[in-house]
Amino acid sequence: MIASFLILTVGAVDLVAPVARPAIRRVSTAIVLVALSAVAVCGLGIDFSAVLAIVVVAVAWLLLMPWQVGTSVAGRARDARSSRSGERAAPRRPRIWPVSILVVAVVLAMLVGPNFESGPAPLVAAYGSALAGAPDLVAGVSFSAMFAAAAIVIFLTQSANAIVRNALGPASPPLPLADSAPVKAKGRRGRPTDSVEPAGEIDTPSVLKGGRLIGPLERILIVVLAFSGMATVIAAVIAAKGIVRFPEISSDRGAGSKAEQFLVGTLTSCALAAAAALYLYGTAG
Repeated sequence: MIASFLILTVGAVDLVAPVARPAIRRVSTAIVLVALSAVAVCGLGIDFSAVLAIVVVAVAWLLLMPWQVGTSVAGRARDARSSRSGERAAPRRPRIWPVSILVVAVVLAMLVGPNFESGPAPLVAAYGSALAGAPDLVAGVSFSAMFAAAAIVIFLTQSANAIVRNALGPASPPLPLADSAPVKAKGRRGRPTDSVEPAGEIDTPSVLKGGRLIGPLERILIVVLAFSGMATVIAAVIAAKGIVRFPEISSDRGAGSKAEQFLVGTLTSCALAAAAALYLYGTAG
């Protein structure tokens, strides 16, 4: 259960990561961490030291995993113009290595987690009492399996989007160079005048649109289908996604990177869904 709580905590703090104002984002993150810690200690019977370690991992993930990586070319161009004008900082470079740290933390939580679940768990007892008269199909679902499913659903939304966005960073088309400084125009006799020519605008190459909402739905659907043993339907879903994207990919006349973006994004999304399905299989077993 501790591994599921770790996944839930990371997914929950990522839900408030896109908040625009830093002050509101920090306060919201602190509230989420305090609330989840209280639920873990008082409701799930998890040792406080384990909860503290999970909070540290979640904060480290939030600091190390970039959110504003600018995989959208239009967004990168807008952020580049804003950074030159001093309005806000430029987006961070994409990186995927923090995922390995999270994987190691989840594996360690699965191995040593049961040693830190010795306290009373009122939520587990209440769950068992609520399903006392339920049908066998529902009553057979343990609290740990239900908790793991909820954690996976939350993680596959914003957290998985962040992973896919960082994986798409190298596959995104490069931004063309633009004039970063004003140029003084010359007068009739070749002397510089006071007039200033505006800096050049950044052209925005084509990029695949959408995915922030379709991506989580696709991953959750793949997990449900994999848990139901419908591998053929999963292949059909991926094929349908390719058919829908084909007109946009085939019409790419810019940097020619839409096909690479589609492949990298689909493989990363499917890998996350497969890892989530394997985790649920292990929890249910």
